[in-house]
Amino acid sequence: NATCIMCDIWKEQRKDMALPNIINFLNTISASFPYSEIRLTGGEPCMHDKFFEIINEIDKRNLRKSIITNGSLFSFHNIKKISFDRIFISIDSPIKEDQKYIRGLEFNFPIETRFDMIANVIISKLNKSIITKIPEWLAQNNIRKINIIPMKDERFSLSKKEFSEVLNKLIL
Repeated sequence: NATCIMCDIWKEQRKDMALPNIINFLNTISASFPYSEIRLTGGEPCMHDKFFEIINEIDKRNLRKSIITNGSLFSFHNIKKISFDRIFISIDSPIKEDQKYIRGLEFNFPIETRFDMIANVIISKLNKSIITKIPEWLAQNNIRKINIIPMKDERFSLSKKEFSEVLNKLIL
């Protein structure tokens, strides 16, 4: 559902895993690794037509569950009914216009503090000038953890020196 400037996956036809295959996978995981965490990712995992059935199947096996999301469909899917162990939210900018430019969609994530929230922040040429505003936004929204990820797309990636400089600004 996003048209991220740095990614072409949205140009491809969706290839969702079928529910019976997911159930087989979950059975194998729960039998072999009963304390595993299943991390739902995508594109946007909330777009899967069987999203709630998948959640149900994970819960039946008492596996932990987390999700990596852009947050755009959370209110649409009434995500508050689901108890995730962790939510990884992709955020490139606390400024709505910048986030929309980078991801191609509005950021409308209803922050729910009962979840363990982790921000996935991809540092690139696209957000290096506003990166220092992200920690304040995270604090205001009760997000206490952050994954810093360097951009892999050569068009938007920073040199090692630039990345270190931005990282230092972010940490300080």
